[in-house]
Amino acid sequence: SGTSLGTAGRIGVLVVLASVTVLAPLSSRISLSSQASASVVQAQAAATSAATAAASSVAAAVLGSDADLDESTDAALSNVPDAATLARIR
Repeated sequence: SGTSLGTAGRIGVLVVLASVTVLAPLSSRISLSSQASASVVQAQAAATSAATAAASSVAAAVLGSDADLDESTDAALSNVPDAATLARIR
């Protein structure tokens, strides 16, 4: 009884997650297709610009910017191999 209840609960959670994963994108596409084409173009443009802005800010946070680069070279460090070179040597 306890095992079947736990199994039923797990299956229920999986069904809910699967339906949200599949039905949410489909319902957004259906609602977009029912609107006028001009509003769809505007919505897509806004979504694209928002996604691009979010992606660029994430990339900037992870990768840093060119302003972070130190242009001065240190003669003592000029012959130190990087991680990729060390991996090839091994």
